[in-house]
Amino acid sequence: MGSNITNLIDSVKNIYGWNDKQLAESLGVSSHSILSWKSGRRSPKRAIEIELEKLGNGGKGEKMLDNQLQDKDYIIKLQKEKIALLEKKLERVASQNTEIDLLLEWMLTNAYQAKAKKMIKH
Repeated sequence: MGSNITNLIDSVKNIYGWNDKQLAESLGVSSHSILSWKSGRRSPKRAIEIELEKLGNGGKGEKMLDNQLQDKDYIIKLQKEKIALLEKKLERVASQNTEIDLLLEWMLTNAYQAKAKKMIKH
């Protein structure tokens, strides 16, 4: 991965005639981040990588746009699946709370009835 990013960084710098600092400024990151990516110690976030690829394609990048749309569709799909799982968990919790509420109501009713019976006997 490091060499692909290094090549991409070098390509973008050559296209625009930028140094590391100028590239970093255009991406909204530090020069240190650029050096870390080039050395392979760290990898850029996906959004930064996409921006680098767009810059490397001279801003044309129809392929990149397709990839971004596919990424967005995939992310939306994952988020919908996550929402569905959370809804199921919420339903389970709600049903457990209903059972607890019914149990508490039953206990209070029985306690009240027992107290009422004692009061009637006295």
